Amino acid sequence: MNRIIFKIMLGLIVAVAWGLSGCGGGGSSDSSTASALVLSVAVGSAAVSLLPSGGSSYTVMGSGLNGVAGIELTITYDPDTLGTAVVTQGDLVAGALLNSNTSTPGTIRIAVLTPSTISGSGPIAAISFSSGTGTDGIRSISAYMIDSKGNTIK
Repeated sequence: MNRIIFKIMLGLIVAVAWGLSGCGGGGSSDSSTASALVLSVAVGSAAVSLLPSGGSSYTVMGSGLNGVAGIELTITYDPDTLGTAVVTQGDLVAGALLNSNTSTPGTIRIAVLTPSTISGSGPIAAISFSSGTGTDGIRSISAYMIDSKGNTIK
């Protein structure tokens, strides 16, 4: 049984790493088509939204997640307007492995991986910027999700 779990986890790690390298599909939204207050993207029956939460902070909310074992998010923003980003894990994915990459100014990459599954709605992550307010600096959000077998959720 441990060998099966190991193989599933290895497959999920490879899938998330592959997604972080820029491969894979998923939904996306840009600020030219999204509301000025909320950016949202649908993946299958699930949705991921970026909501302002005061000042230079935002909440990445997941809704309608069902059987999700891995999430890859890419958020682009204007680094001149918002500054440097810091990402913290949200309650919806508590206990999951969350890794963020903010080393490229203007891009935040977030990967979430769990040996079980994520179901429900709630905060995936919180993002705080070093300066700026409002959503004028947020450009787009895209999402890619996999189930516990490593299959892409569409």
